[in-house]
Amino acid sequence: MAAKGGCQKYIAAEVKDAHYLEADTLVAEWKEKFNYKRKVKKDVKMSKWCVDMIDASPAKTDADFKDTACKTLEKTKKQCVKSLKATCKFTRSTLRKLLKKAQKGSRKIRKEATFKSTRDALKTKVNAFSCKEHSKVKPADLKSAAFAKIKTDFEAMYDEITDLKDMVDTNVAAKDAKKKAHKDALKAAADAEDACEDKAETDGDAAEKAAKDAFAAAKTAAEAGPADEKKAAIDAAKVIEKAALTKAKEDKKINNPQVTSDLPFLARM
Repeated sequence: MAAKGGCQKYIAAEVKDAHYLEADTLVAEWKEKFNYKRKVKKDVKMSKWCVDMIDASPAKTDADFKDTACKTLEKTKKQCVKSLKATCKFTRSTLRKLLKKAQKGSRKIRKEATFKSTRDALKTKVNAFSCKEHSKVKPADLKSAAFAKIKTDFEAMYDEITDLKDMVDTNVAAKDAKKKAHKDALKAAADAEDACEDKAETDGDAAEKAAKDAFAAAKTAAEAGPADEKKAAIDAAKVIEKAALTKAKEDKKINNPQVTSDLPFLARM
């Protein structure tokens, strides 16, 4: 009597090629794009060998397995039926996990019509992926087409999942860029406003200084003139200075409404 699990071990030992779900490019893409890693189970790895065995020419017979742990063609095919079921369940599980991973970070665009329609249609396809048709397959009825269909369905849905992931990454990046551009525009506008206010403040201060300087010059000139003209000249200079200061303050308030300081002057003579 063959040891328990002997046929599975025999087939597993015969597997030489990596399974398509173990391809280096695919494994790398899972890690980079989805941050996903998964070990392919032994029963799943056997599927490629099973396909080659089923399609062998000339067809395999009991004689090909009599000296192996499988003993007969039927027992060998029975193990391959298990591989078919395992491959289907593994593929279904992988698709569902990748679909979930593809939606990570999509919160900002989940209300967008394009995203919702694409995601919902793909979710329906993935959920419809069923393994029921393989649950009652007899060893004698096992066909390589069943394995091929699983692979074809996986590849088609995986392409759509990667497209969804690319959509999420692109649209979220665009939304973030738009938000940043808006924020930068607001900051630029605020900076421009501040610069304008600073200029108004500077221009007002310059006008006030010019008025004060003009009064000082007029006063100096008056004091150097005839005594009987001194008071009249100083009074006239004060009137001119006061008018200039009033205009400077009014201009400053117009250009910069936030400026409310009084800047008192004329506390002289």
